[in-house]
Amino acid sequence: MCIELLKNAVGQSSVQFSRSDAVQKLTLFIAFLEWVRPTDGNYTLAQRLRKVVRRVLEHVLEPSQKEVAGAGGGELPFDPMLANFNDMNDLDWLNTIDWTQGSWMEFN
Repeated sequence: MCIELLKNAVGQSSVQFSRSDAVQKLTLFIAFLEWVRPTDGNYTLAQRLRKVVRRVLEHVLEPSQKEVAGAGGGELPFDPMLANFNDMNDLDWLNTIDWTQGSWMEFN
């Protein structure tokens, strides 16, 4: 759902779906991920996934960086996870990521 929401945000989604329904389900999914206890075996993975889904939702629901910078005149802090979403022509590379592995997942 995250990948399709990102594709939809740049007008590249070929899948017909309710954006509202996807946002509601992902918001509920974030809440479920917050229930995972620190003593559970997949706690670290659940927290990483929660952060990724939250950032995708923030990107889809918030105005673009260009609009905010133009309206307020200020610069937004650099975010390596979302820096180039607006400039991308092809989001198919997102399907090639192993979302459970990699140093890029370190958000701290």
